[in-house]
Amino acid sequence: MPSTTTVPTTPPPVAVIIGDPNRSVTGDVCVAARSCSFRGDTSTGDGLNLYQWDWGDNTQTANAAVTTHTYDNAYVPGPMQMRTATVTLTVRDRFNRMAMATKTINVLRRYE
Repeated sequence: MPSTTTVPTTPPPVAVIIGDPNRSVTGDVCVAARSCSFRGDTSTGDGLNLYQWDWGDNTQTANAAVTTHTYDNAYVPGPMQMRTATVTLTVRDRFNRMAMATKTINVLRRYE
């Protein structure tokens, strides 16, 4: 019997990042050495089975729809300075279709 391929009839996935930086100074600012929260659980797709986060600082978090990340003080050059980071979320649905979303944030290093 010949093999059949299931053709998806649902729309492809859409990745959505909602940043909720804890203890932020303003808007999309994360304070280095403090935890920042991010949500990907409003992403849509047929049976999402992967949530892969890339934090823009050479670290990743695998398979978490809602997660936190702490940027190390060393990521920012010096006290009271900022550095941007691009957060990327990749989602995959049950048909192995993937989607990505990015969000640029500022990471502030306070006095130590």
